[in-house]
Amino acid sequence: MVWLGSAQSLALSDAARARITEEPAGAAVRAHFTTPHVVRVGSHEGCGCGFSSDWLLYQGVASVSEARTLEGAMSEGERSDFEQEQASRELLAEIVAQASLGGPVELFASWDGDEHGAALATEEHATADWIVSALEPFAERTAYRIHAR
Repeated sequence: MVWLGSAQSLALSDAARARITEEPAGAAVRAHFTTPHVVRVGSHEGCGCGFSSDWLLYQGVASVSEARTLEGAMSEGERSDFEQEQASRELLAEIVAQASLGGPVELFASWDGDEHGAALATEEHATADWIVSALEPFAERTAYRIHAR
């Protein structure tokens, strides 16, 4: 699960809006945010799993740029998976960039169900660009404070 907190309601494209779940965040989730608006953001898979290309990391690939150089060696299925995962990261970065126009943006990731009782493990500071350059952008139970570029 990936939760996004923003200073104001999001004005997004239809594609971005389709990835947002406007369900109320419970008190345990809200505890990880300082922003008044909190929504759940899904990847192409509907959850947070599709933001990660951890299968490439397991094969020793370190970054999106390195994965791009290896696309010709990927099977059709692997290439399709990578492109869908990258498209999800790019759309999330677009959502974060749009949200940051109104003030601070925060992200929190956890396994489905863990978000309601998981203690925060750590806090990281990043920019929206980091989302599209990392094969596995989120660490579990980590709060991300996103800064303007």
